[in-house]
Amino acid sequence: MITPLELEFISASDPTQAVEKIVTFTSYQFERNITSPVSAFRFTAPGVNRATRLAIRSGDMVQIFAYNKDGDRLPIAIGIIDETDSHIGKDSVEYVVTGRDILGQLADNASVDANNKVIFFEKASLTNIIGSVLNGTRCPQGFTLSNAPNGQFLFSSNVGETKINALQRMLEFANLLIWSDENGQVIVGKPDFAQATSGDLILLASNNPSNNILECRVRRNLNQAIRKIATQLQSLGKTDPGTITMTNSDDDMVAVSKIGVGRSVYQFFDYGGAGDSVNTINQVGNQSGNYNNIGYEHSRRLLARENMKILEVEAVVKGHINSFGEIYDIDQTYNVQVEDEDVSETMYTHSVSYELTKDQGMLTRLHLCKLNTIVSGAKAI
Repeated sequence: MITPLELEFISASDPTQAVEKIVTFTSYQFERNITSPVSAFRFTAPGVNRATRLAIRSGDMVQIFAYNKDGDRLPIAIGIIDETDSHIGKDSVEYVVTGRDILGQLADNASVDANNKVIFFEKASLTNIIGSVLNGTRCPQGFTLSNAPNGQFLFSSNVGETKINALQRMLEFANLLIWSDENGQVIVGKPDFAQATSGDLILLASNNPSNNILECRVRRNLNQAIRKIATQLQSLGKTDPGTITMTNSDDDMVAVSKIGVGRSVYQFFDYGGAGDSVNTINQVGNQSGNYNNIGYEHSRRLLARENMKILEVEAVVKGHINSFGEIYDIDQTYNVQVEDEDVSETMYTHSVSYELTKDQGMLTRLHLCKLNTIVSGAKAI
């Protein structure tokens, strides 16, 4: 039996209050995306009784669950309610709950420490930096570093900047991403492309009984991906780009690069000043922070991100649970077979949308890209 998602609310004003639940919906939509850390949700429920509606308020915590075929309740995410909206008619009440996952806290709060001071570290570990940024938020205690460097970093926030802006500015140079797990714990690191696959996504011809993809889109865009790239320090003046040029080693790009398919990019970066300074005295990734290595890391990161364009599959499947009894989620890999488009390879899930509509019922929409893209230096196959 396919069971829709379940919402469980915890009162912000009185955590000892009885937990409220909503389990019946006319529609919902919740997307998780590893490249866009703050995820919004919208749930529409009919006939929610007055007592429950009055007990749920903006600012309350909510945990989102799914059930597998064995009846096991599996957490998907923790979020915070932004708005409740009761549409009261003559004979019915429609109740809408909107909000964002826990990383919305980093988008809402200024980038200051627990004492309301701008954050500055001349040399600090990621552990100290992230801990300081999370202070003063409602994010769960603790966080996880996944395939992240252990060197020292320069970190400084600017007045008027949000926590997520300041953190992503540093993570861009460190070649890292930030997302959250099913229990709301913050993760900073890189995708795991070497993990075991979480099943198969199949769409073969002639209504093959193995098919589990209801519909799909296959996008290929080699022409706008990067063929070769050079990144130079702004103040160096004219430089022979041949010594700093990096070429795209993706097999599909290599096959067409000789005839000029793809973009040639020559870009600059500067060290910045004050709070915008980059890690010139510390580490960028696992490299020393001199200008050659900073430019090199810039090029690698941009190549990996642009390579997401080379092949992307959007697969729509029934329900929210995969063949292993686990939730379809970001940071998973699947064996993808789309016969009509000649796709047969292991791909990485960078975005997942859980949806319920009156016409189509419960669906999960997965966006998958090639392995070893998004960021460079991840655990690779």
